[in-house]
Amino acid sequence: MGSNWVRLVAAPPLRNHIVLGQLKRKFGTAVVVLTLVFCAAPLALAQSPWKVSASAAVKEGWDENVFLQDQGALGNRGSTVSNIATNVGATYANKGEWDTKLDLGLAPQYTWYCQQTSEDYFNLGGSLDLVAKAKDWSINTKNLVTFIEGDDKGLIFTGPGGAPVTGGIPIRDRRDATIYRSTFSVAWTPGPWLVRPVFSGYLHDFRTKHSATPGYQNYVDRDELMVGFDVGYQVIPNTHLIAGYRFGLQRQAELLGNPLEYSNHFHRVVVGIEGKPLDWMKLAVMGGPDFRDFGKDTAPGFDDEQTRWFVDALITLTFSPNDELVFSARRFTQPGFGGRSVYDDATYRASYKRQLTKDWSAQATVQAYNTDFFSPAPVGRDDWIYTLGLSAAWRFTPNLSAEAGWSYDLGESDVPATSGREFHRNWVWIGLKAAM
Repeated sequence: MGSNWVRLVAAPPLRNHIVLGQLKRKFGTAVVVLTLVFCAAPLALAQSPWKVSASAAVKEGWDENVFLQDQGALGNRGSTVSNIATNVGATYANKGEWDTKLDLGLAPQYTWYCQQTSEDYFNLGGSLDLVAKAKDWSINTKNLVTFIEGDDKGLIFTGPGGAPVTGGIPIRDRRDATIYRSTFSVAWTPGPWLVRPVFSGYLHDFRTKHSATPGYQNYVDRDELMVGFDVGYQVIPNTHLIAGYRFGLQRQAELLGNPLEYSNHFHRVVVGIEGKPLDWMKLAVMGGPDFRDFGKDTAPGFDDEQTRWFVDALITLTFSPNDELVFSARRFTQPGFGGRSVYDDATYRASYKRQLTKDWSAQATVQAYNTDFFSPAPVGRDDWIYTLGLSAAWRFTPNLSAEAGWSYDLGESDVPATSGREFHRNWVWIGLKAAM
């Protein structure tokens, strides 16, 4: 199946566009067929190591600010939002010389914006995850390919400063695109030591039209390939100190024939800690400097050799069987998806989940998201989006549940005279999910 995904990702964009267009038109039929297949499959596979699951969910909500604009022609446009999502999966689990777990998933969904129909889109996700362990060895890989069939044109933003802060990522993710993400690692743990080669890949193919119209938001292909290794030593039970190295390549496509682009290669040195130093604490914290070389196709005055900082931290605190607090921080450098730019992408997040009763749970989340663009392209742009979210879930039966939630986004630009890029947004929803 993995080889088929590679062929799909590498296929000409026109072929993907035609296939996805057909899926979109036949979405209703596909859901019925998939549901029938995966409802019948457990009967045939009852005695095998394969287990099949399926779910279907509907969600209805209100988006107060679909285009993330408080000013201009697209300002303060709200819409009811309807979503139908299905998920079918197969899991292979086998215990033997190699304890193996393989998860395959297919998740089609369709979203309608009732008052803003240009934002309707179809999303098809496919996943392959594998974990295999034998004595001192383990293999871990995660793969996700996403096809988005939406509008193939960007929007025209007329407010002061142009597109929303951070480029309007929710709007971007409703446009035509193919996205592939993959991670792979092999770990060897002889005694207290850990040796781990790692690999990751990211491909983002935007199938949208480019335009030189003032205010038009273009989307430009980008990708990253990275390889490296980690060495660790167990300083206390279940906890390793880690040191590692990465070599990576990032590519950014040109825009409208302009020769400026910020493709680069980098050397990354990381140190960190992984494991469970306490029964109620789990750590996965890595960080270090990036040494980047951007080549010669950057803007005049741009420093082609720079040192940036990378952080990837996840801290999980489980105070009781009913209380979990999770902190995460991630900061990395990547070329801009709007072209002719590069920026530091940083997300700082905290979430608290409480199991109120056997069937009721609630969660609160706060997040700060930052895109800090390097000068001089564009000059000094430093954007923030602050988010507060609350949600609750109810389980009526083992196979039927409901959820409701609210979130508030506040987008702020640190660049003077760009008030059109700032916005606020309320988003509320309620949903129902059935699973087998």
